[in-house]
Amino acid sequence: MLRDYGLSAGHEAAGADPHYAHQLWPYDHAGGTTALPTDVITIEEDIFLHVMINQGLGNVVRTEIWTSSDDGESWQPTGAQFDAGLHDGFAQLWTWARDDDGWVYVFSTGFQRDKGIILRRVREDRITDPGAYVGWGWRDGQWNWGNPPTPVLERQPSAEKFGEMCLRKIQNKWVLVNFDASTIGGYDIDLRILDTPTDDLYLVPKTTPLRGSAWNEEGGDKIAQLYGPSIIPGSTLDAGLHLLVSQWKTADGWPYRAMHFKVPVG
Repeated sequence: MLRDYGLSAGHEAAGADPHYAHQLWPYDHAGGTTALPTDVITIEEDIFLHVMINQGLGNVVRTEIWTSSDDGESWQPTGAQFDAGLHDGFAQLWTWARDDDGWVYVFSTGFQRDKGIILRRVREDRITDPGAYVGWGWRDGQWNWGNPPTPVLERQPSAEKFGEMCLRKIQNKWVLVNFDASTIGGYDIDLRILDTPTDDLYLVPKTTPLRGSAWNEEGGDKIAQLYGPSIIPGSTLDAGLHLLVSQWKTADGWPYRAMHFKVPVG
């Protein structure tokens, strides 16, 4: 996990052993239980990690927020839990970023890649209070905060299948990258540059810096079985946007890794 302080920081594994990435905290894996992180945010000296609790991959039973005050060496639950069915299941897989005014903006979707994306926000000092999150929604002919969240991008047949996402504010722009799991005109990493989190995402230009491919066709911007883009701290829009992109050859179990790419913007 890279702390959001720049490319010069975070050059060690999270957890007690800086030289090897062990499981962050102990839990019982019986019955296929697994805790999958979706995104991390640093507020002052505390790190907050949003996690999906799965009972079998893709069967999310709840999500939680954990925290670390010692740069990721140890982790504790904050007590914040969110039901997997919250907002009709659109609030399972999160990405979040802080604005300068103290609001934290959250884009989220389901973990089944069959839903659109919703937007919420919360004050940074109430990030562990599930009741403090407010939705961005359409009601009475207009969009407003405080309404039940309405999808800001819909999942349509033969269109984008939204997977892992990453939102960051960079040089007064909001950068949103996501994995499109669709095999019809998609299967790639998409990039959008927003002026504000509430921009109409149907009108924001979308670029595709990285594309999926078969295993014998990799090269250039083509990556086999890609997923999970994350923006690397220290990235800029004018000198290079750096992404970590995951790859997993599920048929063999390896490669199972994340790779660093510098991608064009615009």
